[in-house]
Amino acid sequence: MGESTIAGFPFNEVPGPGLKMSPPGWLDLILAARGEPAEVVTLAAPGIDSRELSDLFPHALALSPAAVIVTLGHNEYLQSG
Repeated sequence: MGESTIAGFPFNEVPGPGLKMSPPGWLDLILAARGEPAEVVTLAAPGIDSRELSDLFPHALALSPAAVIVTLGHNEYLQSG
């Protein structure tokens, strides 16, 4: 869960065949390399702040995740809405 960095901007702008360079993409690659059966679900949006992200928590928890990773802070100076 997070903002544009977690959503993949600008990392997913790197050309490549289906290569996801975002932090969730790296997590997916690491888990696959370790043979861990996991699905990485990204709940993120560019420009989102902590207040808006907190609104997503019920949706994230409804998925019954084994873990939730939250990264934010880049957009706390922006006016949301």
